[in-house]
Amino acid sequence: MKEPKQSFDIDGCRTMYRKLEHEFGLCRSNDREHLSGHLVNFAMTAYHLIEWVWEDLEHQPATKNKVAAALGIPTNQFTKNAFVVHVMHACPGMEVCQAIANGTKHVEYDGPRKVRQVETFVSSGPSHIEAGVTDAENVVLIPRATTPMEMTVFSGTPKVIVDGVKSGDVREIFDQVLQWWTDFIYGHNIDRFNGPHSGG
Repeated sequence: MKEPKQSFDIDGCRTMYRKLEHEFGLCRSNDREHLSGHLVNFAMTAYHLIEWVWEDLEHQPATKNKVAAALGIPTNQFTKNAFVVHVMHACPGMEVCQAIANGTKHVEYDGPRKVRQVETFVSSGPSHIEAGVTDAENVVLIPRATTPMEMTVFSGTPKVIVDGVKSGDVREIFDQVLQWWTDFIYGHNIDRFNGPHSGG
């Protein structure tokens, strides 16, 4: 099992979750430059919560077994990979977070299937383009492993386009992601420090 040594006071999934809550609050910023950073921070935090939750489950064998049962996965098959697959399937917004996190980390991220080459552009001022129109100076393109995706700013509102279908404000997707993690972490009482343990 891993022990956090490079994350200051973030020492488990609960403190990482509180960071996610904080980032979501900052995503309400009206400052476009700061907003972009907060949106990226939220997505990266949400995506990396997978690692933190899994690690806490490793510290809580009894809880891990209960979660596996609740998800309908045999305990001997409840691996980290199986957990990742569940999260991405159960919370579709996590695919958006994954795309943003990986696109930001790697500058250019094609995903394992290399669906298409992706470039990123952000305009220097407020956008005046209409919804549904993409312009190289007003669009941020973000890839997904299986589906082309675009994150676009229309009149200062960040939006995500998946398979050519435009979402509303991306913060609505983030709100759903935050709620999903809230329900999962607290619903299953996942907490390496105060949750139920077994085996000493």
